[in-house]
Amino acid sequence: MAVSILKKANFPIIAFCSTMIVTFLVPIINIRPDLDVFMHPWRPETAGSIFLLILLGYGWFTGKLTESVLSMSRVEKRLIVAPIAVFILWSAISALWANSLSSVIHHTGVWANYLGYYLVARWILARRETQEQFAIGLCIFVLLLGVSPLIEFFTVSIFKEGGTTLGLRFSKYTELTNTIFPIIAAFSIFSRGRIRILGFATTFVLGSFVVMSFSRTGVGVFIIEIIAFIAVAFIFPRFRKVKKNAVAVGGPAIVGVLIATFLPVLMIDKAPMVERVVAPESAASAQIRPFFFDIGLEMVRSSPVLGVGADNFGQEFVPYRIKYAERYPDDPNLALADDALAQRAHNEYIQIAAELGVVGISIFAALLAGIVYAGIGLLRNFRRASPYAVAAFIGIGAFLASSLVTAYSFRMIQNGIAFFIVLAIAVGGTIGRRTPAKSTTSSRTKWQFLFVCIAALAVMLATYSIVRIVALQTGINAFAFSDSAQRDAQIERAIAIDPASATLEWGYAKDLLAHKQYANAALHFRRAIDKGKATSVDYTRLSTAQLLGDDLDGAESTIREALRAYPRSAFLYARLAFILDRMDKHDEAVAALNAGISINKGQALSWWNLMTKGGAVAANEAFTQKLPSLMELAPRDAVYAVKDERETLHPEEKITLPGLDSPFIGN
Repeated sequence: MAVSILKKANFPIIAFCSTMIVTFLVPIINIRPDLDVFMHPWRPETAGSIFLLILLGYGWFTGKLTESVLSMSRVEKRLIVAPIAVFILWSAISALWANSLSSVIHHTGVWANYLGYYLVARWILARRETQEQFAIGLCIFVLLLGVSPLIEFFTVSIFKEGGTTLGLRFSKYTELTNTIFPIIAAFSIFSRGRIRILGFATTFVLGSFVVMSFSRTGVGVFIIEIIAFIAVAFIFPRFRKVKKNAVAVGGPAIVGVLIATFLPVLMIDKAPMVERVVAPESAASAQIRPFFFDIGLEMVRSSPVLGVGADNFGQEFVPYRIKYAERYPDDPNLALADDALAQRAHNEYIQIAAELGVVGISIFAALLAGIVYAGIGLLRNFRRASPYAVAAFIGIGAFLASSLVTAYSFRMIQNGIAFFIVLAIAVGGTIGRRTPAKSTTSSRTKWQFLFVCIAALAVMLATYSIVRIVALQTGINAFAFSDSAQRDAQIERAIAIDPASATLEWGYAKDLLAHKQYANAALHFRRAIDKGKATSVDYTRLSTAQLLGDDLDGAESTIREALRAYPRSAFLYARLAFILDRMDKHDEAVAALNAGISINKGQALSWWNLMTKGGAVAANEAFTQKLPSLMELAPRDAVYAVKDERETLHPEEKITLPGLDSPFIGN
């Protein structure tokens, strides 16, 4: 098998596997991290779109892709392909009412990729042989993916106090790896010869990786998958002959989980994954999810039929947080996530309903119904069920279950591509086996039109990503100009290229603030907020520009607006008190400070001291009065904003405080 995959006749599967490996790995290739843009991960989206165009072109040119789709059964077309196509169409139509057109373009292009990869996978992975070869490609991907976290986990993470960023970088992969794990497990037990060792080694790496990603949901789903896979060995006849192997394949996976979890205990008496589960941050994360669900449901209540627009959840989060706060002003969860951007709802189903309304979630439900129907067909014909189809349904179930609580799901294109490829294997082994619909000239034309639409949308997504990067690079290049007029013109050009970019607006505003152009800084901070970058710290930066520009009324209005979104922020009440005090509205300032004290006395008083007396005095009073230290203030990034403002108002205070050096250029 290892030799056969290299034969020229297998060019499509080699190209397909190579495409998957590159697209899946490109998010962690840390080249030019300064080119990461607000909300949308352009790297895998660009790579995925380009590779899809190549695969579609090859399939169309050779006629193999057209031949494949024409041979699809009527049931598959109606229950799987049609719902995906209609979902893409509804996503595009939402541009008529969405506030962010660029987000609609992004969402529509991503889902067009999903349909394209589904059709390509149905063509290339139609045979058992190519499914096995694809499994080899998945093994190679997992081994490449696992190298970096494996080394880092056992050389840095378990020794370095506070851990590393492993979770931030790799937790988004657990849905993908859990989706493909059953395919690799099936390959491990049904392949012959020494190539089987590759499968067993990969299951071990997967078990280790899911722990190293620090994803609690990922570990839980992975263990359930192992149990499910072992269970099918006693249900499906084709597994019974190899049920010992089926049970055995769970061994390396469980061993990988146990080693990554408990080996550090033997080395340094520390279990990073266990600490992750019991850490206070985990409890906060558990609280944030229901809160995000509530904001999503607020969107559904406000626009139940149409939704707020495809992929507009992140841009609309703060306005609907304000609506939610007005409806439930005493909800303690309003104290959460005042310094972080809520890009996703942490529940795919709620987010679809919020963005695309009842219509959108109904279309998606139709797709799920088609998957369930295919699964029922698998159970009805369990005696002849394909091992890879059975494995695929386990992976699909894992993905859909984790989508209830994770922020990634279909929002990460590499995850969605993996899901639809596995779905193609599942459908190919069930309803895809049925008698194909009768082919006509009209049906051939319809499919060719669909291919053209998918290709056009893939081009659109790639172009969208490239335009955003060109704009960002143009903005970065602007700072090479020493002449302020040239620099400003270059940045304005970048914003014109990508007018939806909150990142460019915020960066430009930050530069203007550093160069004491307060009115223009305030203008661009305002635009960044309007484009979705609207944390309590962002509002504070805007109020700083307004205050330094002697627009105290504007600064007051800004913080009052921020308090509508973050009404349980002791920091913002202290900020409002500070601004009111500078306006000689002393009674209102006292009332505002007392409101902050009622929420969190220590935080409010420490913030007040920092804003009114400076860092040195505030640090001393925090020590003598047993208040939170400056390093304990929340939100942390606001400390930099207040410190910068104090040093502008009081240059004599400009000193270096350990741990408080600003991370921003130009301060």
